[in-house]
Amino acid sequence: SAAATSMGSIALDIVDGISLDGLIAKRTTAMTQPQMAAEIEARTRREYPDGIEAYGTDALRFAFCAMATRGRDLAFDLKRVAGYRNFCNKLWNAAKFVLLHTKEMDVGSGAPARSAADAWIHSCASRMIEKSHRALADYRFDLYANAVYEFAWHEYCDWYLELVKPVLFDDNAPAERRQAAKETLRTVLDVLLRAAHPIMPFITETIMKALSPASGTLMQQRFPKAETLPRDAGADLTIDWLRNVVTVIRNLRGEMNVSPAKEIDLLLQGGNAEDRHLLAETETLIRRLAKVANVRWLDDDEKAPPASVQVAGHLKVLVPMAGLIDVAQESKRVNKEIDKLLGELKRTEGKLGNANFVNKAPEAVVAKERTKLETLRGRLAVLSKQRDELEALDNASPD
Repeated sequence: SAAATSMGSIALDIVDGISLDGLIAKRTTAMTQPQMAAEIEARTRREYPDGIEAYGTDALRFAFCAMATRGRDLAFDLKRVAGYRNFCNKLWNAAKFVLLHTKEMDVGSGAPARSAADAWIHSCASRMIEKSHRALADYRFDLYANAVYEFAWHEYCDWYLELVKPVLFDDNAPAERRQAAKETLRTVLDVLLRAAHPIMPFITETIMKALSPASGTLMQQRFPKAETLPRDAGADLTIDWLRNVVTVIRNLRGEMNVSPAKEIDLLLQGGNAEDRHLLAETETLIRRLAKVANVRWLDDDEKAPPASVQVAGHLKVLVPMAGLIDVAQESKRVNKEIDKLLGELKRTEGKLGNANFVNKAPEAVVAKERTKLETLRGRLAVLSKQRDELEALDNASPD
């Protein structure tokens, strides 16, 4: 197709980068229709006002694989390539961290004292490999790329590297636990590099040479197998619970505009015996990952102080507002948002109350407005509750 031909002509420019003047010269030199030069130059200046950045081969290759869906048309976007260049950087920085802590280690020592986090990332790696095999068998390179991306970015880099830092940085941690963490870092990164190599060969090969100079090239190594990595359902449950609670706390921080560096108190209410057990197992990590100073479990019938609240499963997670926010400023923001939503709600109710609109508009349009109405009502309920809590907090404040 014309799009594919155009994409092929600028592939090297995406890899190596090119200035605007260079790109214009390349597009308007030796044309079969020179009368179109001015139009092509104008379009080039609109589309690439700063030329094209250098994104590298692996980023472009990953983008092509990730976008290789079964549809016939390809909506190519340089923002996707930029995103995968960021992914390459993320993987590179993770490898530097691993190398810093494991440079003298041999992969495969089989350290027995794995933590729940160690066991969980092994399970995640096993599932990633299984998804990759299935996707490749079906020639779904997009699903393969997504499996590698999700595991590397969201599980290994975003979570496991943070979960393992307390062990690596604690000089008082048991030696066998530190050894198990280092072993897991290297083993799982080795698996990730081999799984990602077909889709991003250059950076994975470079990292592997730094990690294991004597291991040979990745091209000569076997693609990993899911069954070689153990799965631990108990560890999966523990870390998934931890991630859910930490995510809720971070969301509450965001709602109240509380700095990630500021320590907060945490209240928990409801839940069940398993929630209490999991808190005992993970409290140290929750304190570190969510910057929590104190944790207290409220009785089911105990009245909570004014707090921002979300639910994690059957567990209520509360962050007390006192001392964290400017009550007057936050009340002003909430009231302004409520007024805005009330205006949107009135307009939406007016549309749905108009028989001509409901009877004549396409069904999908009407359904969309009804969904919007329910969403607005839900947001108003949340903000109204927050306003009440702010008023209670203001009334409880000393004069």
